[in-house]
Amino acid sequence: MARISKSRKRRLAIIGTASIIAFAFFCLTTINYTYKIIKLTNKQNELVETLNNLKTEKEQLDIEIEKLQNEEYIARYARENYLYTKNNEYVIKMQENSNEIDATEKEINKLNNARTYIVYASLAGLVILVIIARTKKS
Repeated sequence: MARISKSRKRRLAIIGTASIIAFAFFCLTTINYTYKIIKLTNKQNELVETLNNLKTEKEQLDIEIEKLQNEEYIARYARENYLYTKNNEYVIKMQENSNEIDATEKEINKLNNARTYIVYASLAGLVILVIIARTKKS
């Protein structure tokens, strides 16, 4: 085996240490920039989505502005939303009964739950019957 001199060992140690430090710096820098790029890409996607939402809202507002140029539309809008009336006209405001709707939805949910329980109970009974049949055969 060839012997390595002290000066060569020292040179290898210095160059090796410098190389490791440079490699670590390179890796950390790459990771840092990759993280920043991902963060900026996510922010860009959010901003593009916000921009699209704002464009849609602007289009709707432009349509509403055009409608508000029409006096008949303004009168109808005021009657529907603010309960204004014409001469000799009466407004009857009817409230929706949300309690009835909620009760109906609850009844439907109860029926669905009952059906689910029946199916599970039937499956459990079938499994028990199969287990009993197998134990009697043994």
